[in-house]
Amino acid sequence: MANVQKYKASSMGHMFAHYERRKDEHDEYIKYGNQSIDTSKTHLNYNLAANHNQLEFVKKRLEEVHTFKRKDLNIFATWVITAPKDLPPEQERDFFKTSYDFLCDRYGKENCISAYVHKDETTPHMHFCFMPIVKNGKFRGKIVDKLSAKEVLTQTDLKSFHKDLQKAMDKQNIHCLVENGITAINGNKTVKELKKELAQQNSEIAVAKEKLNAANAEATKIKNELNSITQDNLSNSQKISSVKKLIADFEKCFHSIPIVGGYQVSNTDYKKVCKAFQKIMLTGNDLDSKSAKVEEKLNSLAKVEEKLKRQEEVNDKKANELRVKEQNLLNRNSLLSVTELENASLKLKQQAYSSNVSEIVELLNKFFKGNIPLELKKVLLKAFQEVGLKPNEKLNLDTSDLDKTKNKKIERSNYFER
Repeated sequence: MANVQKYKASSMGHMFAHYERRKDEHDEYIKYGNQSIDTSKTHLNYNLAANHNQLEFVKKRLEEVHTFKRKDLNIFATWVITAPKDLPPEQERDFFKTSYDFLCDRYGKENCISAYVHKDETTPHMHFCFMPIVKNGKFRGKIVDKLSAKEVLTQTDLKSFHKDLQKAMDKQNIHCLVENGITAINGNKTVKELKKELAQQNSEIAVAKEKLNAANAEATKIKNELNSITQDNLSNSQKISSVKKLIADFEKCFHSIPIVGGYQVSNTDYKKVCKAFQKIMLTGNDLDSKSAKVEEKLNSLAKVEEKLKRQEEVNDKKANELRVKEQNLLNRNSLLSVTELENASLKLKQQAYSSNVSEIVELLNKFFKGNIPLELKKVLLKAFQEVGLKPNEKLNLDTSDLDKTKNKKIERSNYFER
């Protein structure tokens, strides 16, 4: 629902142009990454903060606070607040106004560069752009206001962000869910952290799938064995029935033989008959024993099958839960990964700007034989400042040159020396 990104000085020109929907040389709106802008809705965009030159605001604020002279210094940060899906349309403006007030209270209204609400993209959202300044911070034993994204956007701040924003919404009776399934548990996370968590979730899903496939294979094997045993048991039952019938017929026949007053059975034949009878009885008993063992094994396999069935249900449930988590993370990561695409696009544009301006300076130096007119130098310097680049050393521009001109809008600051 909300994510934050920190930016260095080189990003100011492009990002500020994107926030305020400035157009490029081709009369097209400057985009942030690969975003799709519906120009028919651009007029619906609005800024909740004061309308001023964003670049000039940053320069002025930097003069008022302590800054570290480092090339990798994060000058500003932006919270992107997206309207939740369950937000009633009639409360949308109140939602963004409450978000703006919440962020101003959290990071200082005096540090807010802009707060543009974009309604001409896929989902309405607000870019709350601010300078991460620590009020009454410490530096070399002194109490100063200093620029430090590290001290402002801490893990504690990120983890409590959604929870605190939800409280602000509830207080204003704005009916929407800020804390979703991910943020309610873990709070905000960086793109790197989300990717790591997504990889871990994918690994868990893969392991669960392997276990489920193994369990299904074992269940199939047991079912096949069970079918085979059932067939054997049926065959044995038929054999037992046949033997029992044979025994009954034999007994009937044997007892019907007259011993006195008729035909007489010899002792040898009698022994043969008894021996055959014993063999039949042993076979019958053996089949009964085998049948009992088969029944016992069938009962045991039935229990195993029931256990596997329950385990399969548990695995299915866990797999579904993991799939839901995976989708949530993919959705969240999809939103956050735009930042990486934008940064890559920005970097390429900055390289192109730097190359183009350097070529222009080379041509002008050659044309004017190293003595570029002061007014032209001033125009070139402004071009550098607009795109957030460091002036080329070959421009040979000195502060004293600027002091000689009537127009002193462009000033040299410590910030542009970094």
